[in-house]
Amino acid sequence: GRHDEAIALCESSLRVNGAHTPTHRVLTIAQVLSGRAADAATTMARMREIEPKLTVGEYLGRYPGAATPHARTYADALRSAGLPD
Repeated sequence: GRHDEAIALCESSLRVNGAHTPTHRVLTIAQVLSGRAADAATTMARMREIEPKLTVGEYLGRYPGAATPHARTYADALRSAGLPD
């Protein structure tokens, strides 16, 4: 629930390693959940350049917390930012 803090940490991390797709995913989720849809779309576009074949289904298939209640929220956030099903 501390989306602004998550965004700042992700942005700092991506300055060190801009190709780290898990950080792009967390940043996208935090941006969507904090109401920053345009920023999330931009982050998603960058992530899709690095990992173009990722889908919501694949994300859920490899996400260790896929069985937790927040996983659907995260998947919906990624979907709303442009990640295909």
